[in-house]
Amino acid sequence: NERYGLKFNVEDIDTSFTVGQLEIKRREIIAQLEKEGLVEKNKQLPLQSVLQRIAIISSQNAAGMQDFINQLQENAYDFAFRCELFSAAMQGKNVEREILRACQDILKEKEKYDAIIIIRGGGSKLDLAAFDSYKMCVQLANMPYPVITGIGHDIDQSIADLVAHTSLKTPTAVANFIIDHNVRFESVLFEKLRTIESYSRDIIKSQTKEIQSIGNRIKYLALKMIQSRMYKLSQFPKEISYLVLSIIKHHQKDLANAIQITAILDPYQLLKRGYSLTTKNGKLVTSIKEIQLDDILETRLIDGNITSKVQ
Repeated sequence: NERYGLKFNVEDIDTSFTVGQLEIKRREIIAQLEKEGLVEKNKQLPLQSVLQRIAIISSQNAAGMQDFINQLQENAYDFAFRCELFSAAMQGKNVEREILRACQDILKEKEKYDAIIIIRGGGSKLDLAAFDSYKMCVQLANMPYPVITGIGHDIDQSIADLVAHTSLKTPTAVANFIIDHNVRFESVLFEKLRTIESYSRDIIKSQTKEIQSIGNRIKYLALKMIQSRMYKLSQFPKEISYLVLSIIKHHQKDLANAIQITAILDPYQLLKRGYSLTTKNGKLVTSIKEIQLDDILETRLIDGNITSKVQ
């Protein structure tokens, strides 16, 4: 250009020279994982209410490993944790192979875990490239337990972080996440216990009032029944006297009737009316058929006896 000098018009760009080969490969892996539905798969697994049985994938000598264990063991809430280490390289060319082996070892265990933790200490950005492995990320996404990672830095994220259930920056952050998760459950539990306690107090209070009310009713009914029985008892002497007098009067009447009947049937009264009694050998004669010739009979009249012989 006569005025501005040399000028370039850019018509095309080869991104491999601007983004870099590693970044291009990283983006391709992420796109493939998204296409296969693996980026969100592990995230869909529910976290247990309490995280206590933890499978750790890390290097035994990793600086972050001890920080993680110390943070868990020295928690202010005295939570107990059962952690099992599945050792694997956290940097270098063996990271993919050893993490895949650790995942297979976890799957072979009869122990059921609440979560899988992948942690490492500090390192360069280049060290994180080992966690961009497609095979490793597929394995992590398909694990039957939630995967929690603490392998990155404040501004860096690996693909392993992307497919994990939860991604945190440091091992200490992972430990705090687990503790806070359990604290939330404990808080909910305590709140439910307080609700149960409050509800129980209300029930006890209500039932106590009901019991007192029933007790008062029982006392009232008992007193009423006692008073009724006492009144009836007080009436018994009168009723007994009345019944005795009624019985006596009844029997007196029967006796009077018996006396009257006896008086009517008294043989002496019959004799006074002109009747007589004839006996033979001391036995009353009631039929002529009982009499024979020469029988000696005795006839009783009102004023004396007559002895006669049958002719």
